[in-house]
Amino acid sequence: MIKYLVLSLSMLTTCSVGTIQAQVVSVPEPRFEVTGVVTGSILKVAEAVSQLPAGDTVHLVIDSPGGQVYPGMQLSQALDAARTRGSRVSCYVLKMAASMAFQFLAHCDDRYVMANSLLLWHPVRVSVGMGARFTPRAASQLAADLRRVEDYLVMDLRTSFKLDQDQFLEHYHAETLHFGADLKRLTPGWVQLVVDIQIPGRTYTAPAPRVTPQGPTTLEYISPKVLKLWEATHAP
Repeated sequence: MIKYLVLSLSMLTTCSVGTIQAQVVSVPEPRFEVTGVVTGSILKVAEAVSQLPAGDTVHLVIDSPGGQVYPGMQLSQALDAARTRGSRVSCYVLKMAASMAFQFLAHCDDRYVMANSLLLWHPVRVSVGMGARFTPRAASQLAADLRRVEDYLVMDLRTSFKLDQDQFLEHYHAETLHFGADLKRLTPGWVQLVVDIQIPGRTYTAPAPRVTPQGPTTLEYISPKVLKLWEATHAP
């Protein structure tokens, strides 16, 4: 027998099937979305979050393989600023939250994932455009900048991510691709497993990824293998 209990505050539906407890979550307004590769366009999302009245809940829908670091960090900061104003940040992972998109989960109070949602964290990369040239000094400086950003992102994630250092680094360097159900077992209490994530009033369709380098080098937090998987799972 299936019982439905509607909770008006969180807009959650609890389904009891035998001994299995799960939820169907409906994402209310105000709703913000991170879809496709993270580029400079995400600054519009960060700006919209920053304009939300104090105390209003931020509902962030994520379906992204990751992307550029610096624009992504602006959204992370906007989420933190909203929390300091008394807002709660609820994040909902559809098919994927990988790389820079996974980093956003460190800035959420509630994290809803489905059993087959794909999640991944890994080292930062630099994408070097065609024709880019470096002197030894410039290359050394780029490497130092990369290490500095990576240290920041690792610390930022580990502050929220309740996983011992050895396990964290093992999956970090192996670039382990986790299913939502696996991550819930690995980090009890960090994510909430739901049966479905529904967006009222429309059918969700993720756009194809678009990578737009800004200059000869682009600091990226994205895995090539995940980008290929993204393209396969989001075929038009």
